[in-house]
Amino acid sequence: MTLTEPYNNQPLRLRFRGSDDGADRKDCIYAAGRMLRADEDTFLVNDPNISSSTQAAYRARNLVALLTSMRIKDGAGNIVAPKFNRL
Repeated sequence: MTLTEPYNNQPLRLRFRGSDDGADRKDCIYAAGRMLRADEDTFLVNDPNISSSTQAAYRARNLVALLTSMRIKDGAGNIVAPKFNRL
């Protein structure tokens, strides 16, 4: 997790590698103690929608940073915009 301290009353931003809800990378913005927005990314080698044999083939070639989906969620956790979905 990377923590960016608020400056001059700006929102607090937290970055996670791996999260409880299945995202491989998550970037959250908090203000006044509540989450305003979260950007979530899922990579091919960890995507449950991709077969394990395909994931293994990509890992064997060291192709581990290929995104399969990106989502923007609001403070309540609802998807407000699928930025990208490559399946």
